[in-house]
Amino acid sequence: MLCSAAAFAFFTFFHGTADLGATWPTYLGGLSRAVFGFLAGIMIWRHRALTDKPAPYAILPILALIGILFAPDLSPLFDILAVVVVFPAIVFFASCSDHEFKS
Repeated sequence: MLCSAAAFAFFTFFHGTADLGATWPTYLGGLSRAVFGFLAGIMIWRHRALTDKPAPYAILPILALIGILFAPDLSPLFDILAVVVVFPAIVFFASCSDHEFKS
């Protein structure tokens, strides 16, 4: 997972954006982003039952996401921060919740 995150960070800095994989020159960057997302999902799934975080902690990654989305486009560092840290944190806290859908 760390190798795919490092590859994603490299390609993001190289191309200047995290919009990777839509064209042939950015194909490897998109592949590294997809591999990181897949492996992060596996890690979240395997470790979701090990935590019991209260709801106030779950709002922090969402607030960070809102801050990143409304921040001006300063550098590719914001893209890397959102993809590698904020999005997995949101999914992690959502997977720790015990809400059930009832139909």
